Amino acid sequence: MFSLSLIVVDVQEGLARVGALDPLKLNDLLQDAPEPPAAGAPGLKPVGANLLYLFERLQGAVWNDPQQRLLEARAHRFVEALHRQEPTELDRAFPFQP
Repeated sequence: MFSLSLIVVDVQEGLARVGALDPLKLNDLLQDAPEPPAAGAPGLKPVGANLLYLFERLQGAVWNDPQQRLLEARAHRFVEALHRQEPTELDRAFPFQP
């Protein structure tokens, strides 16, 4: 027997909600997210770090994101990776931060 469960991520103004996922798994997923869930709501703040977190863990999910916040977060991460500087000799010799 084959069971297909469709996971939908709904990105709204103040919250990103995940549907069609076991509430227990959803709770574990939300507790590990970069930003804490909004008070009293089973969702995450729709900041870039949270959207990227959900995108990496819920592969194959259908995204309802009319304002394209996930695309914006992915583009920001890509640009940051392009501009990331390699550590200098001094950085390698002293890897701690002041």
